[in-house]
Amino acid sequence: MPDREDWHPADIAAALKKKGISLAGLAIANGYHPTATGKALKRSWPALEHIIAKALGVEPAEIWPSRYAECVRPGRRSGKRLVSADQPTSTGSGVDSGSGGAVLIYEDDLTCAQGFAAVLRSAGYSVQIAGHFQPALAALETEMPIDLLLADIVMPDGVNGIALARMARLRRPALRVIYVTGYSLGGFERDIDVRPLHKPVSDELLLTEVNRVLQG
Repeated sequence: MPDREDWHPADIAAALKKKGISLAGLAIANGYHPTATGKALKRSWPALEHIIAKALGVEPAEIWPSRYAECVRPGRRSGKRLVSADQPTSTGSGVDSGSGGAVLIYEDDLTCAQGFAAVLRSAGYSVQIAGHFQPALAALETEMPIDLLLADIVMPDGVNGIALARMARLRRPALRVIYVTGYSLGGFERDIDVRPLHKPVSDELLLTEVNRVLQG
């Protein structure tokens, strides 16, 4: 459980107003419908959470501690693992060099994606992050190497991970896939041929599964 409570939506709106920013104006300025930021105050929407937090000069976990429980659990340590939203990520043509293989992470929770990426990069993998299906497909349509797709199944504001994996394999038939989820999926799991990893995922489990799938 988080040590602090989430900021109340009215307090977030008031903090933005003190900076001369309206919720609707912030949404429009970032290419969203005027009501989008208001919705992000009531339910998880990672992309907009980062936009709001950046406008306020804080990390999203400061505003919504309950939404930012650990996604990657350190193998023999306790506590939360939060990665700064300012940490560089690879998208599109930006690829961090590594010798373990190339991984595309499809995950709309930037903090979670960066946690996965940090673990994989430390083990020598090159990593790209795509938070939406359009940049994910753009990466898959290039000639850059991608050996593995690490896909979150539930993507509230885009194509789900199962559908993206099917589209990806039409472009790259040899592509390996690992699914992750933070939800109990019920019937969804019948649509895939492997059991997904359930968040929070330990460093050890993540690396073991990635290594197993790439070598299988």
